[in-house]
Amino acid sequence: IFVGGGILRAEAWEELRELAEMLQAPVVMSANGKGAISARHYLAQNMVAGRELLPQADVVFVAGTRFVQPATSTWGPRPDQTVIQMDIDPEEIGRNTPVAVGIAADLKAGLAELVNRVPRHNRKRPSREEELTALKERIDDLLFELQPQASYAQVIREELPDDGILVNESTQVGYWSNLGFPVYEPNTFLTSGYQGTLGYGFATALGAQVGNPGKRVISINGDGGFMYNVQELSTAVRHGINLVTIVFNDNAYGNVRRIQKENFGGRTIASDLLNPDFVKLAESFGVEGRRAEGPEGLRAALRDALASDHPTLIEVPVGEMPSIWPIVFAGRRD
Repeated sequence: IFVGGGILRAEAWEELRELAEMLQAPVVMSANGKGAISARHYLAQNMVAGRELLPQADVVFVAGTRFVQPATSTWGPRPDQTVIQMDIDPEEIGRNTPVAVGIAADLKAGLAELVNRVPRHNRKRPSREEELTALKERIDDLLFELQPQASYAQVIREELPDDGILVNESTQVGYWSNLGFPVYEPNTFLTSGYQGTLGYGFATALGAQVGNPGKRVISINGDGGFMYNVQELSTAVRHGINLVTIVFNDNAYGNVRRIQKENFGGRTIASDLLNPDFVKLAESFGVEGRRAEGPEGLRAALRDALASDHPTLIEVPVGEMPSIWPIVFAGRRD
């Protein structure tokens, strides 16, 4: 089963879990769909695992997702595989890959009907917990090799409550989080998805905190993207929005700089940044500013910030980080 943000918009996560458990079908979630099934569930898988699971499947059920990455990869559906797609928008059905069966439906109602109808045809299936847990652990080990992104994300996950909200960004830790960040509850991982909208995150996180006053919200940013909406520090103070903001500062549009170096003989242009002192900048707005060195430094600063009752900005100085794109785009068609 491949799912995306449509499951969350339809609030269809319980129906999805029931169907998946009934079929013992692993659920591969896109970045937009993270949290549709808790990451603690053995059926919950990410797109890296999807590369191994899809080629072995006899039937692929696609629900509430455009299915772009699998459909544009060499490991995507083969002509001999049956693809069934359910979406509320009929135009999305079969748009990116041919389907044998298309179901235009609200996902909550559609999945509920499948939960009712499938048992009369479904044979009892043995648990795949051992197999799929081993796959999850192997993929987690692979992703953890990407350092320091994995360690920073791990610290955030360990300090953020299960129902806390992480607002992602187009930054190195953010790219890793799209795959590797465990999400335990629906609508607690917010991302711009395929759009990759640099700079949207901080302002979005302010809105998420206002809309969820009883939950803790963390905004992760790169230095370049954060400066798109830096003036909203004033909004946080003016309206008492108790947001925790992390700025990973490499003094560059880091992803762009790495691409330039790799593709143009080490030459770069307009990708290095001359940044302010982010701690002093935050304090000048009336936001508490902290600087944290390394993952454990971030842990201490984050723990204090989550316990406070006012907005906090944590600057984390970082260097160049290894690229996650070879893992993300493995098997992608040119």
